[in-house]
Amino acid sequence: MANLYGKAKNPSAAMKVIETILMEDSTLVQKEKKKTLDRLTALGIPQLPGKAALHFRAAQFAEEAQDWPSAVHHLKAATDLKEGKSNRYRYSYARALRKLGEPRKLAEAEKVLTEVASSKEDDFWKKLSVETLERLKTVKP
Repeated sequence: MANLYGKAKNPSAAMKVIETILMEDSTLVQKEKKKTLDRLTALGIPQLPGKAALHFRAAQFAEEAQDWPSAVHHLKAATDLKEGKSNRYRYSYARALRKLGEPRKLAEAEKVLTEVASSKEDDFWKKLSVETLERLKTVKP
């Protein structure tokens, strides 16, 4: 079924499949591991990832559907987890916050971008955060 969602380019339905997986009790996941793995594989996720990765993928589907509140929800959940502290996840969270356009969310996005821009990890996402912050400075009155 999840394979049909992916092939039909229905990101909202694919996101709902991942949300169902996230809600399942861990013992249920163990009992139904094959079923869960089959659903994930159909969504292009080849192995059982951690919760942060599942939230990130759900956020990607939400972004495809331009469902920014859901994207923010899933990216916040991902970045709250230990394995979700990467610059990529945090930059994506800031980007989704900016898409909401609300003043408080814009301020939170700028704070997250500043944190990523000053992180010890020197990667693409850090550089993109620095560029985004520079661009924001030129736009502000």
